[in-house]
Amino acid sequence: MLGRAAQVLTTWFDGRVGRLAGDSPDAGFLAFRRALRTAIAAQKTVNLLPLPSVAQREQMACWQQRAGMRRWPFPFASAMAITSDTDFTNRDRYRSCIAALVEAHGLDFGDSLWLTSLSGRYPGHELPGLGLLSPDFRIDAGHCERERAWQPDLYALLAEHHLGNIDHWHGFTDRGPRVILLDGLVRVSARLATVALPRRFEHELLLHHAGNFWPLAVSVLGSPALVEAITEIVAVSRDGAQRWRYARERNTGLYPFLRAAADAGGEGLAFFTTMYEVRADTAPPCVDDVDRLEIVLGATAALDGARVYLHNVHAEMLLDRLQFINDEFHFSTNLCTTHGRWHFYTANRLRVENERNGALLRGQYDPSWSYYGAFDEPGLRFSTLADDERSFARVLPAIRDRFGIVFLRLIQGRRYAARSLDPAASEGGHCSVFNVVYPVASRAGDGLYNLCAAFPPLPPPWQDEPALDPQRTRAASFQLRLGVVLEELRASPGEAAVLYTHLGHWGDPPYRREPDFRAGATVTAKDRHYNVSGTCTRSERLWFTRASVLAGYACMAQTVAGATRRRAKDRIEIASWHDPVLGMRLPQHEDALYGLTYYVEDAQRARVLLDGRELHDLIRNPADETGRPSVTLAACGIRHVVFDEVDPRGRSGADSRVPWCASNAQWIWRGDAGTAYHGRYSARLSLDGPAGSGSIDGRIEFSGHGVRPHAAQVLYWAMARSAARVRFAVVLVTAGGGRFFFGARELSPIAGALTAAYWLADTGRQPRHWHRIAIPLYDLEWFDGDPARVAMPSQPLERVTLLARGRPGDWVDLDRMEFGRPKPTRAQGAGDTLVLGGRVRADVTGAAYVALRPLFEPDSAPRLTRADALGGFWFNRLPPGAYQLARAESADAVDWRNAIVVDANSSRFDLSL
Repeated sequence: MLGRAAQVLTTWFDGRVGRLAGDSPDAGFLAFRRALRTAIAAQKTVNLLPLPSVAQREQMACWQQRAGMRRWPFPFASAMAITSDTDFTNRDRYRSCIAALVEAHGLDFGDSLWLTSLSGRYPGHELPGLGLLSPDFRIDAGHCERERAWQPDLYALLAEHHLGNIDHWHGFTDRGPRVILLDGLVRVSARLATVALPRRFEHELLLHHAGNFWPLAVSVLGSPALVEAITEIVAVSRDGAQRWRYARERNTGLYPFLRAAADAGGEGLAFFTTMYEVRADTAPPCVDDVDRLEIVLGATAALDGARVYLHNVHAEMLLDRLQFINDEFHFSTNLCTTHGRWHFYTANRLRVENERNGALLRGQYDPSWSYYGAFDEPGLRFSTLADDERSFARVLPAIRDRFGIVFLRLIQGRRYAARSLDPAASEGGHCSVFNVVYPVASRAGDGLYNLCAAFPPLPPPWQDEPALDPQRTRAASFQLRLGVVLEELRASPGEAAVLYTHLGHWGDPPYRREPDFRAGATVTAKDRHYNVSGTCTRSERLWFTRASVLAGYACMAQTVAGATRRRAKDRIEIASWHDPVLGMRLPQHEDALYGLTYYVEDAQRARVLLDGRELHDLIRNPADETGRPSVTLAACGIRHVVFDEVDPRGRSGADSRVPWCASNAQWIWRGDAGTAYHGRYSARLSLDGPAGSGSIDGRIEFSGHGVRPHAAQVLYWAMARSAARVRFAVVLVTAGGGRFFFGARELSPIAGALTAAYWLADTGRQPRHWHRIAIPLYDLEWFDGDPARVAMPSQPLERVTLLARGRPGDWVDLDRMEFGRPKPTRAQGAGDTLVLGGRVRADVTGAAYVALRPLFEPDSAPRLTRADALGGFWFNRLPPGAYQLARAESADAVDWRNAIVVDANSSRFDLSL
């Protein structure tokens, strides 16, 4: 079915077997990219291009080896992620999953999210999923109030996204873009015609559900004369009290099919839209509330054969809303998982849908139903496809180019979902790093990547359990299916799996008990990731990460080898490259390279450069099973600050549970020019003791201020020391009771009882020179070997202890201590800016405004924003730094005495005033 395009790609791969050793990596990758681009350009429909064969994957592995790359980040042998649909998730179910997987087990899991809430028009049903905007694509405080019992509101969801717990889109609209077909235009006068809407719309029929439908656009298919004569369309409410106006859409660049020129059948199409503001006071109509449409004509025209379509969304509105949350909230992701018949179609799925639509539409269709797909017959023409130039809902390639959504999880049913675990489908069992993602060619002539997820079977004897439907991916069977994946990866190290499930759906009656994530396979996954028990062999170590991170890593790992230069054993130079599938340069920033690992000769002295700029966030790994050390690129897009520009001593107030204390040490907060590693301020821990007293131990202890580093994977700080003899360590105490040691082994006896430790080797760096340290929280030595109950280093931070050993007068300079969680995307156009947002507490009255100003510029004019009806507020496009936020009763009266201080170098949406 793929024809010449697939032949080009396959022939090129097969022709290179046995000849790669004599070719340069550059030549091999250039040929690969040309063949791939040819394959994509040849497609006229969405198609999944062939998965690489075992031989082809071996060729790509050879490229990696020649570039000195490790397949997975050290110390992992395999990788996995979970992609969870948000269907039937409510607030309590979401929190249950996050509390167990992320907070208790420290696993880097992220749930999915719809662009819009799916509530409002489901009589007798609970809320079936999490969504940012109201069903009519607005921020509607009343809507949030009605649903607060079921789902988090806008600000809670945004906070979860910036923490990393919401990872990707599940889709943009309820059941995808749809149309309702209306016949029976009736002339009222020479310049006015009307069409009546059904008194009732179908809310239950699965495939043609018309509930939750807001007609945000109307189009008329008819003669060219009629199309040109229409000046506006007005929707009239059932009681006649409300009227909604639709204006003609003339953006033919966005909608090429709207050109008024008649086709061979003598038809034209007029398209009318409504663009309600995100914060509009007036809501658009729900289809259940509309009595009729009035078609206003500027000239007399025949109505014969005309047909009216209602559209639940149109491309301009979708792109406008995505742009809004990108600009205002810095909401960004690279992945969208979607059901194949809703917006994103493969050629096979489109054929099936068109056959079904044809049987209905050529007969007596029901105007209370809605329709999907593409249909093109005289007098009956529409398209809801994401990449069809005729479609009113075309969002490709815009979502790729403008918002960085480059991975799709095209859910097509078991035949597709099982490709990564079905040996017959993938020729070897699992995905490798070379086919976790693979190209998708679109009708627009552009490419994306498909994320290959798995729907593993239930293991014996559970496959016959009547309470566990083998065709469902509910949370009720999650532990069993996860166990299958873990066992398969144990048997086949080196591979990867993406588990497709519905963690928010506990199961169908009678199996509705809440699943237990505290035991079973989830604890095994935790142990395989962190090796808490100390019994996991190197071949069993499992990189458990989010779906978006794994997809981004696989995309980079497939082609970065051809852009890597090794001019010296300990110098890695990466040049950005043109990706043939996406048609853009990669990487767009260093965060996208997270996890890439290169073998070196001396990990402490190794350097990595991207386009000539040195990267400093490097994990310096000891030797692995090959006997070679390595470095892992570890720049994280989500940061949780311990201290950076704000002195943690100054933040310890009377309500702090951990008072400031020091022993044989002084804490000096410095703001002199040139003293900091980054920014304006840094700290100096100076050892204080009698002169000539020899080696002494100094200690500084302060509050962790409740920093919440959810599922953090890396701990960073920058340091310099006065002499090579100085030793240093950090001890972190979490709210879960864990005590974690990071630093020189010699200092561990004075640190007390420990949960886990990372022994930091002497860097050999020149004294008095800054250097950056990145510590992997997944590669610790654990002293409490029970993975079911051990506290994690990514739980809320309660206390920080700094230890140093040296002679009186010796010092350690410290700066920018923070936790990191990977995030492969940044908001498009945001650059290095961030967003701060949160909520004014309900118990605070008279706080209509929130004010913000830089902490170190108290005389600067503050920025003000009005809190909304729920007390939510945000400030966007802020450079990293330290800020004060305060409540204000009016724009002219700000009381800075109630201000909070925010040390910000990453977006935050969980502030409380």
